[in-house]
Amino acid sequence: MRFIWEHYWLNPDPVVGLFTAFGAIVTALAVTYSVKAVKEAQNNTRVAREALNKATLNAKRDEFVRHFTMLLEQHNVQLAIVKRFLDDEYNAEIAKKDEEKKGLLPTLSRPVSHIDAFNLLRGHSVISPYMRILYHLLKYVAEDFYTENATLKQKKKYTSVVRSLIRNDVLFLVAVNASYIRENGKETQYAAYQQYLHDFDFFEHAIFFCPNNTNGDKDENVISEWNENFVKIYCEHFKNVISQGDPDSTFDITFSFPPAMVVSFIFNSPKHNAIVGLMSDLPDYIKKAFEDAKTAFVQERAFFLNMESFFNEYMGRSVFEIPDNGQTVVMCPEDYANNYQDKPVVDVDFIQSAINNLKKTGRISDSHQFFYDHDKKGSQLTRLKLTDRCREFASLKKLWDKANDGTYDPIQEKNIKRWQDLVGEIQLQQR
Repeated sequence: MRFIWEHYWLNPDPVVGLFTAFGAIVTALAVTYSVKAVKEAQNNTRVAREALNKATLNAKRDEFVRHFTMLLEQHNVQLAIVKRFLDDEYNAEIAKKDEEKKGLLPTLSRPVSHIDAFNLLRGHSVISPYMRILYHLLKYVAEDFYTENATLKQKKKYTSVVRSLIRNDVLFLVAVNASYIRENGKETQYAAYQQYLHDFDFFEHAIFFCPNNTNGDKDENVISEWNENFVKIYCEHFKNVISQGDPDSTFDITFSFPPAMVVSFIFNSPKHNAIVGLMSDLPDYIKKAFEDAKTAFVQERAFFLNMESFFNEYMGRSVFEIPDNGQTVVMCPEDYANNYQDKPVVDVDFIQSAINNLKKTGRISDSHQFFYDHDKKGSQLTRLKLTDRCREFASLKKLWDKANDGTYDPIQEKNIKRWQDLVGEIQLQQR
């Protein structure tokens, strides 16, 4: 037996080898088929999973759209109420039946403090319900979108629909309502509201300065007018300060930012850059107002600040001395005519010397003088009158010198700081 098996292994039958090779091929084909079957099963599972995910996403989208549509309908109902309220106020403002009563938009179009503007809307019986539904609508799109990792562009497709339904004057109220987000150093519930408005670029086309008018060109006029009034008011203030010579003036400027400037600063809007630039330039405008005040001071007192003009009546007169012995000197016109050549003449140096003496001693000269014009018979002026004139000129000149020597720099800096603080307060309300 052993001999047979050894012979078989050492001398295999060709037919048996053929069957063995065939079996190997069949086995290989079976393995290949099994692998293919597994892959097909995996592909089928992936397709099934993708179909399930797509169906789930469609279901989520449908549910999102359904809920969004419901919120949008509520929004539109409240929006119609707000528009009707504003239209009624606008018509009443046009009719002007009550001079003392101001509508909401006209009030917010005037310079009023930021907190006062905000409080006009907070808790408002008509405006607040609308603001709440708008907030929830934006929050729903921002936080409950139907797909995770959605882009802002995808979300804005829905918020843009909302924004397109809101007319300009209501957009302005939305901006004011969401512009005050910190009280006592802590963020309020309005902070998230403002953030949604930022994220969705809600005011990229809004016209804040003329909310009842969609002509954006008028915004430029309002901004320019505010700027001009700012400089004008401070110019008048500084003119009063210079005229009074009071470096400790406590005159209070009640001028303020209109709400349109505040919301233009806080939100990205067509005039955002212009307002940011204007507010940063306020120190320069205050300095300009001071220079304008100095110019106006000189122009209004050009005659009085020019020595030759102010003392024109005295210029060229001869100075006669009166003996200090209590005796009255009586001279006829011929005597003056014969003696004026050797007398001193009133000129700029004489006047300046007289003013210097006045400052030191309280009088323009230690001797008794009178001033005679030989070309006008009998025309003579007394020292007393010249003393009053020198005192008046010295007083005005002192005011002018103080305006140029830095005396009023602290007043300028005080007002600059006031406006910088106001801008800082607005920045604190920006998320």
